[in-house]
Amino acid sequence: DERPVAIDPTLFLRQSETIETASPELSLTRTAVCSYFTEILAKYEIKRLKDETIFDWDLYGWMCFIEKEKGLQRLVKTVCAQHLLETKECKDDPHRNRMPQGGTSEWAPLAAGGKMMDAYMIRTWPEYVPLRDIVFYWKFSL
Repeated sequence: DERPVAIDPTLFLRQSETIETASPELSLTRTAVCSYFTEILAKYEIKRLKDETIFDWDLYGWMCFIEKEKGLQRLVKTVCAQHLLETKECKDDPHRNRMPQGGTSEWAPLAAGGKMMDAYMIRTWPEYVPLRDIVFYWKFSL
């Protein structure tokens, strides 16, 4: 599925509309960030709360409910499609070689990454982890 995904800035827009800033540059930066994400949503006609937005923790009380993260699920399954297929085949077929160490046929451990999880996603797309962490900081702390 080749449809684009985007980050929904709606709650950031609401939270930051009354923030007092110490310098005009911060107000300009807020405006630029809001414009950037809003224009992406508009240009690609991204539907909020479908499977087209990613990192929607702010909509679910800052919890990562696996069944609600449809956009992230679609993104991970697209990036890791071959890996998911191969690990599922290894798991289902007793005559094939055993599953690669740390391999999984589920998408959520791929999204989590890290040493204790399947690191295929973060090896394939190294920018994913900083993006995920920056978006979390941006949505949670600001």
